[in-house]
Order: sequence, then structure tokens, then C-alpha cells
Amino acid sequence: MDIATLIGLIIAFVVVIGGFGIGVWLILIHNLNSKDERKARIEARNRERLALIEKGMDPNLADQGSGHKPSGRIFLIGLVIVFACIGRLIVFSSGINPGTDNGTMIYILPASFAGLAFLVYHFYQKGFFSRKN
Repeated sequence: MDIATLIGLIIAFVVVIGGFGIGVWLILIHNLNSKDERKARIEARNRERLALIEKGMDPNLADQGSGHKPSGRIFLIGLVIVFACIGRLIVFSSGINPGTDNGTMIYILPASFAGLAFLVYHFYQKGFFSRKN
């Protein structure tokens, strides 16, 4: 293996691992932010309920809010990056030569894994992975 091929492989793996790291970082940031936002919403709801009780009104009026659900766009982007990098890592690990007919796998496999990330996100949004007690 000559030095140019070795450098090319090192660059490819650094890009894949870096992309994977960025995706994981985005997912972690989304989870940390959503916990803080959830805590702030609960505190605001409790303050509204206490204010309604002090005024002598029905505290259940505070529950009739807009029901705003936070956007999971950052989480989606992180999932797509992670899954695409996993697909790219599988392509690089398999040793497919882009000059042959199998070279299209270099593009198809990461795109397929990114599509799988969209499916995972869809089921996550629908609450498919949540625990049912």
C-alpha cells in the first residue's frame, strides 16, 4: 500500500469519525436542552396554577394551553448524520473500489442509512420507543 492510499484512508476515517462525533454531540445537546425546557415548562405551569388558585379560579384552566410540542430538528439532524456515517463506515470497511460497478454503493449505502434515520425519528416522535407503564 503506497503512502497516497494510506493518507486517503486516514482522511476518510477521520471524516467519518468526525461526522459521527458531530451527530452524537447534536443528539446529546438536544436531550440536555429538552430536559431544561421541560423543567421550565413545569415550573411555569405550576406558577400559573398557583396564581389561578390565589384569584379563586379553577386551576384546571392552566391545563388548557396551546399544547406546544418542541421541535426535534436538531435531534433529527444528529440522527441523520450518525446513521449516514455508520453507512459510510460500512462502505469504507468493506473495501469497495469506486472505479468498479460496485462503486455506487459508496453513495447508496449512506443514503439508505440516512433514510433509516428518518424512520427511527418518525417512530420516536410517535412515542413508539417510550415505556408504557
